[in-house]
Amino acid sequence: MIIPINGAAMVDVQTLVIVLVAICGALALIGLFIVFIRVAKAINKINTTIDDVLPSVKETVDKLPDTVDHINNTLGNVVDMTDSMAETVPVLLESTAKIADSASDTVVALSDLIQKLADLLSSLVEKVPGPVKSIMQITKVLQGVTSSVNSFTKKKERRKRKKKK
Repeated sequence: MIIPINGAAMVDVQTLVIVLVAICGALALIGLFIVFIRVAKAINKINTTIDDVLPSVKETVDKLPDTVDHINNTLGNVVDMTDSMAETVPVLLESTAKIADSASDTVVALSDLIQKLADLLSSLVEKVPGPVKSIMQITKVLQGVTSSVNSFTKKKERRKRKKKK
């Protein structure tokens, strides 16, 4: 079928369709070519960036085995220290408890000694009349101190017994 254009020329419809399809195909090829050029530029920039970063990445990757070895050595040392502490800490706690018990026994012994001295002084003061009564007051103060020390050590011993249970 032929369509008249401006009444002067006649064009076949099939030729018109072929020309339009050819023009669309040419435009599509030009668009694809532009997209291809842009993709090629992006790939080139990516390659340049990779080339710039590659030495640093390679250096870091080369250091990884040494770093892993150092980490493994450090973890081994931490494990050894933990094992050593697991053995040492109970011994230290036991020794500390023995020292505390010895100190408690010493305080009790000193308290008993002071009590006996206070009793001795008070018996001497009772025999001596006069201004020695002030010494008797001192002995009463000493007796109060020793009883306070005794009650303190007894409380401490009760707490220790409760903790051991």
